[in-house]
Amino acid sequence: MIRQALAKQLAFTRRVIEMNLAGMTQEQSLRRPAQGGSSPNWVLGHILGARVTLHELLGLRPEWDAASAASYARGSTPPDAAAALPLERMLDDLGRSQAAVLPALEAVDDARLAEDAGAPSDSPLAGCSRAEALAAMVFHEAYHAGQLGVLRHAAGLDGALG
Repeated sequence: MIRQALAKQLAFTRRVIEMNLAGMTQEQSLRRPAQGGSSPNWVLGHILGARVTLHELLGLRPEWDAASAASYARGSTPPDAAAALPLERMLDDLGRSQAAVLPALEAVDDARLAEDAGAPSDSPLAGCSRAEALAAMVFHEAYHAGQLGVLRHAAGLDGALG
């Protein structure tokens, strides 16, 4: 049951991400809100960087390499316009990730889900089972998908979710 619920949540969050970024230009995606915070480009890159962990938890090859993920890691300085990855490329990467993650999530067995996730002791996932770590990663993605809705407004675009 957990596998199906997590897969459904990932499908929902991907749809929210795509809706919140629809019609946004690369230039708009690089704008940070006046009151502070991250740009939509950085938030999407951060989601994809976190997907490296999601892939690893499922025994998959990550869609992104360490260098791409590091540019969007928590606490990183958002890349400037020249170094920022194109929004469309990142959306394509999200699609490829989704195409790999959903079947792997459906196929992972209960014994594997019960195993320790193997996270380092300084990680928020330390001591979590693989199922708990997957749930945390899905929550993390949903949190940032919601941020993209606020950032859409800050970029001067109408709300996407009605």
